[in-house]
Amino acid sequence: MKKITKQIILIAAIVVVLAGGGILASSFLIPCQVTANGKTLVTVKNEEVGKMVMRRVIASYVPEDSSMTNVTLDKELKLEKGSISDAFNKEDMMTGSEAIEYITDANNDNQLFSATIQSEQVKQKKFTPDIEYKEDKDMFAGESRVEKEGKDGVKDVTYEITSVNGEVQDKKAVSSKVVKEGEPAVVYKGTMGLPEGEDWKTYEGAPVYNDGDDVVAAAKQHLGAPYKYGGKSFKTGIDCVQYVRAIFRMYGVNVPNSHGKIQRFGKGVSMKNAQPGDIICYKHHVAIYVGNGKVAEATKKGTKIGKVRKGVVTVRRVTKR
Repeated sequence: MKKITKQIILIAAIVVVLAGGGILASSFLIPCQVTANGKTLVTVKNEEVGKMVMRRVIASYVPEDSSMTNVTLDKELKLEKGSISDAFNKEDMMTGSEAIEYITDANNDNQLFSATIQSEQVKQKKFTPDIEYKEDKDMFAGESRVEKEGKDGVKDVTYEITSVNGEVQDKKAVSSKVVKEGEPAVVYKGTMGLPEGEDWKTYEGAPVYNDGDDVVAAAKQHLGAPYKYGGKSFKTGIDCVQYVRAIFRMYGVNVPNSHGKIQRFGKGVSMKNAQPGDIICYKHHVAIYVGNGKVAEATKKGTKIGKVRKGVVTVRRVTKR
């Protein structure tokens, strides 16, 4: 009986203070319930704590490192005021942190409400500037060399994220802003033997020759290479058969691997009608005709330009692929 009397006296004193001092009871002394569609989830000591709990619960569903731009709830989540007498029911009262933990756990287990959140996230990403291509007419199509290495730049990429109760449903880049300029790599691309209709910047296949002049140009690129019987390398040594084979192989043409077979390869023409790029066949030697009575050939003095000698067995013209 004494306890009830004390509560009545305290409530009366609170009413007098509130009436005299103008303090808003709903903000400081009257408990509040956080509800979802009218169903009480938690009770906290006042409206300010209730608002904080609601903000923190929603904020816990915002994806990491992003900022919320909009939230939509499938069930109404709001505060409802209690009464002054509820302030004395300590058993049902939760602190702010307890209320936040209870609501999020209960919602994860029982789907009390669904919060669809739109948010933005800004991430720094490296990017590689487009390569700057330059033409090299003395290099074969499909070949390339790096003149200058590039440097990556940095840009801020803004993503738009849609999540439901913290689970990301959609994420897409909506804008980007360069914050550090990169430097493009400089790459030379060959154009010699580029097939008709192909783009020299993107072509990656084997070169083809349009006429014998292309073959002659390739042969002249490798003059001065050392001679080695049976050798196949322009650096360590090469013989006449392998020299002819290597030049045509640059254009994807597979010339036979012996004097006899080369003498039957392609189409036979007379020496009188020989054109640049034709193969001049001797009994034990082969060379590439460069015009004006001269050939590119591999001799014991290395690869060089020499005169057409006597003893030509046949002249072979290799047709285009």
